[in-house]
Amino acid sequence: MEQKVTIPTSLADLTLDQYMRFMLCKEESEDDLYLAQKAVEIFCDVAPEFVRHIQRNQFNELAQQIKEVLEEMPDLITTFELDGVRYGFIPDMDKMSIGEFTDLSDLMADIDQLEQYMSILYRPITDEKGTQYLIEPYDARLFPLKNMPLNIAISCNVFFWKLASDLLNDTQNYGKQLATDKTIQAKFPQSFKVDGNGTTQLTNSLDMTLQNLMKSLTKMYMPLYINLPT
Repeated sequence: MEQKVTIPTSLADLTLDQYMRFMLCKEESEDDLYLAQKAVEIFCDVAPEFVRHIQRNQFNELAQQIKEVLEEMPDLITTFELDGVRYGFIPDMDKMSIGEFTDLSDLMADIDQLEQYMSILYRPITDEKGTQYLIEPYDARLFPLKNMPLNIAISCNVFFWKLASDLLNDTQNYGKQLATDKTIQAKFPQSFKVDGNGTTQLTNSLDMTLQNLMKSLTKMYMPLYINLPT
């Protein structure tokens, strides 16, 4: 059985749609061999029957290549062009509306809604001068982003994951400082006094929020990693 095989060499060779299809397979099964077969089928764009006829050594080489590609951790990509339309990442996160924030939180980690999720983060650019740009206002529209390069989508997750990780570390370090600095402790009401573990209710709450965010981000993208069958 002959078929053209497209072997990806980077995340830029893959699409959000392929990723979504693979992640739905991962929700169905955690079997290593099954997932490796689906990875080759989806990311190399070949038929299931073709995969079944690949020699084992060639199959393992393909699966290893895909595994290495999926382990890329790209820096945030703020602009890109797709089907003649230039898209830009939200240029000022501090000015995000409550609607944007709420919808992002609701859609996060829902594989079926990743295109909608990306439609909030990346919207058509309305004005651009050098590295500065403006994007269309948020109105919950769904832009056709299923074919966006996967490296761009992954770069968002890496950006948010690193941000949440840094904030979590800062919060935990601040909690330790509170536990030893009586001057700082005196500024908090009794309900926020240091507990037996050397943290405060306030830092505990922030820790929990950031940990939940990181879990959602991990569920969204980090499970891309696949184990090769032995």
